[in-house]
Amino acid sequence: MTAPSGLQLEVFPDVGRALVATRDFAIGDLILSETPFFQVPTTLLQKSALNKQLADVIAKVAEEFPDTGVPVSVQANLLADYVALSSRKRDELVNSFASDTTEDHILARFTSKVASAVHESITELQSFSTNELQKLLLVMIINAAEYVQRNESFVGLYKWGSKLAHSCSPKSVLMITEKQMSHYALQPIKAGDIVTTNYIIRDDIRACWTTPLRRRKLLDTKSFLCKCERCTAPDLNRTTKCPKCSQPTATPSDPNHTQTETWTCSNCSSIFTTDEMPTRMEQQLQTSVIEATAVFDTGLPTPQSFQKAMAKMDVVHKMATTVLGSEHWLSNWPKPFIANKLSRTDMEAAARLMIEWVEWSERGILPFYPNIHVRHVLSSGKYCAKSMVEDRFYGAVVKCRPWCKAELLGHPQMVAIAFAALKEAERKAFGEKA
Repeated sequence: MTAPSGLQLEVFPDVGRALVATRDFAIGDLILSETPFFQVPTTLLQKSALNKQLADVIAKVAEEFPDTGVPVSVQANLLADYVALSSRKRDELVNSFASDTTEDHILARFTSKVASAVHESITELQSFSTNELQKLLLVMIINAAEYVQRNESFVGLYKWGSKLAHSCSPKSVLMITEKQMSHYALQPIKAGDIVTTNYIIRDDIRACWTTPLRRRKLLDTKSFLCKCERCTAPDLNRTTKCPKCSQPTATPSDPNHTQTETWTCSNCSSIFTTDEMPTRMEQQLQTSVIEATAVFDTGLPTPQSFQKAMAKMDVVHKMATTVLGSEHWLSNWPKPFIANKLSRTDMEAAARLMIEWVEWSERGILPFYPNIHVRHVLSSGKYCAKSMVEDRFYGAVVKCRPWCKAELLGHPQMVAIAFAALKEAERKAFGEKA
C-alpha cells in the first residue's frame, strides 16, 4: 500500500504498523482524509432474510456475553455483506487491518463463539472457515469508526485512519463529516514522528478520565493495554488530598498503576499505601458521575431523570471536594452542570464555579486534548464574560488561540464564538494598555 502524501507506513515492536510523518505539520494542518474502504449500517436490514437469520443466531450468543457492547445488527450486516464480496475484496478486508487479541480476552471468546455458531447454522457462511469469520468480526470491532450520513448511522473501516497509532495525548484529532474522515494536527508534528490519534475520546467526560479508566476502556474495546507517554506518567487527574498535610497533592507513585501501588504527596513527601487512600470512595463517586453524565448525554432527559442526575452531580461534587480534594477530576467535572442550575438564581456564583472549571481544564485537559479544552472555555463565556471573573476568562481565551481553527472546532457556531471571544479579549487587552 502506498501511504498518503506526507506519511509513510512503518512497523514498530510495540504498536505494530503505524503511520510516520515524512514532513512537518503545524497545528490545524490536514494530515489525511479518506472515505471508508468498507461500511455497513448499524441498523438491521429488515428486508434481507440472511441478515435476519444471522441476527437471530448472534443474539443467542450475545446473551452469554452481555458486556461486549457490540451491536448484533452490525455483526449480522457485516457477515451478510461479506458473502457478496469478491474474493479479492474479502482478502483485503481481513488482512489490511489489525485483529490481534489474546485467546482469553472477552472479545476473542465472544467472536469465536459467534463465528462457530453462524458457520454451523447459516448455509451461506459454511464455505468460510471459522477462523476467517472470527478475524472478520475482530477487524470490524477493533478498527471501525461510526459516522452518520443522511440521518442514517454506519460503521466504516478506513484503511489509513486505522494505521494511526493510539495515544492518550494524541498529536492529531479526527473529524468526520458524513462518511469523510479527516485527521488534523492537534500538536506540532515533526518529520519522523509517529502520528498518533485517540481511539476512545469522543466526548468530554472521557477527556477527564484517569489512567485506570482509560486503560480499562481500551483493553475492553480495542484489546490492548495502553503504554503511551500519558499512561506511564503520573496520573494528575487523579490528584487526591494528602491524608497527612491535607493538600490536594497526592498522586499514585507507580506509572504502571498496579493494584499494589503507593501514593506520594508532592507537598510533604509522605508515602501511602492504596489502603490508606480513599480509593473505594473514588470508585463509588466515579460510578455515580458516569451514570449522571449519561443522562444528560441522551439529549432529552425526562424531568425525573434530570432531577435525579442533578442530585447525583451535587452529591459527587460535595463528597469529592471534601474527600478527594479540589484537584481530582471528580471534584471538577460536576461544576458546569451545577453552574448551569445556579445561573438561574445567582449568576456571579455560577461564574465563579465555571472559571474554576476552566482553570482546572487548563491543567487537566489542555495538555492532552486542547480542542476539547477550547470548547470548555468558550461554553463558559455566557457565565463569565460580564462577571467579576471576566479577566480570568479572557486570559483563558487568549491561551486557546492556537486551536481556534475551523478544522479543530468543527461546528461553525463554535468557530464564530471563538473568533468573537478572541476579538473581545484583544480589545480588552488593548484598552488596558491604552
